[in-house]
Amino acid sequence: VETGPAEVEPAAKRRTRTAAPKVPKVTDGEATVKLATWRQLVDGGRGQDGEEALAATAKPTVARISPALAEALGVAEGDAVAVSGGSGTGWYSLPVAITPGMVEGAVWVPTNSPGTPLGELGVVFGDEVTLSVGGEA
Repeated sequence: VETGPAEVEPAAKRRTRTAAPKVPKVTDGEATVKLATWRQLVDGGRGQDGEEALAATAKPTVARISPALAEALGVAEGDAVAVSGGSGTGWYSLPVAITPGMVEGAVWVPTNSPGTPLGELGVVFGDEVTLSVGGEA
């Protein structure tokens, strides 16, 4: 069997580029954004029942947004924002964590933190949610 160098297209020809996400339009302190979420290692799961010492090691529950979205909403680190949407009728009010490198037009919230299980809002990863200024953080 004889082998030789594979013919490969130059990287410049294979690359496809998508438009960079933009900061969503903010109207009356509200923006519609995509939800990014996943479970934390220590969260509101049943595996921590009765394990207060373990539960105390959980990361704080926050809503992570980009610096540009924070500026558009007029919020600072630790300010409260409400996350709502889906088939549920409620919302969760969480402190903002301004996170450089976050994708524009998205908010990250942990999936199952104590007191804020996203399933009760009827939303999952990739759904559109409303991010509103205010509430109690």
